[in-house]
Amino acid sequence: MLENIDISVTSKWGFAGAMLAFGPTHSGLSVGNPSVFACSAVTIAICVVLAGRVLLGSIILGLVHCIKPQISVCGVIVFAMWALWKPVFLSLIAPMAAAVASLTRAPSVAQDQHWLATLRGNIELTLAPGGINDPRPTNFFSYHLVNLQALIGIWVRDARVNNIVVFLIAIGMTSLYPVSKYSTAHFRAAGSRLR
Repeated sequence: MLENIDISVTSKWGFAGAMLAFGPTHSGLSVGNPSVFACSAVTIAICVVLAGRVLLGSIILGLVHCIKPQISVCGVIVFAMWALWKPVFLSLIAPMAAAVASLTRAPSVAQDQHWLATLRGNIELTLAPGGINDPRPTNFFSYHLVNLQALIGIWVRDARVNNIVVFLIAIGMTSLYPVSKYSTAHFRAAGSRLR
């Protein structure tokens, strides 16, 4: 992936080093958080597609769609900015197959009327102060959360305000990045070298 981005060799090594330094896969997986694995898999999917193995890269990205769609969307955005639509569409096969399989099972699950309340209760427990998904420093394991909530949680203690701040930052970054002429031209130039 770094071969196709027009930056200096020093910057490429710095970027690769940062990916390794901020990717505590062992810590994330040890506490049941697949986010770091998903980030790595998206990076691998992009590299595999860039190496010409579109189907394999699409399958990897499709599996990440099923595990962590909020992370796999980053790979979709990269391919969209490069105007590489084939891996995007092929990667949707795995989540569609999972959806079909889920829908065939749904009628038997629908008999249990308490599943939604149970799910909501479980999510609230994990987000409670000190819970495994609590992004604030009160949670000993907050370092393994690969999201902006853990960082904002250092300063913002109220979970609702934290969510709003993170949501606004995400919307701002998502809307501003692609409209930047430099970045769009930069990614399109990289994408044109792939064809």
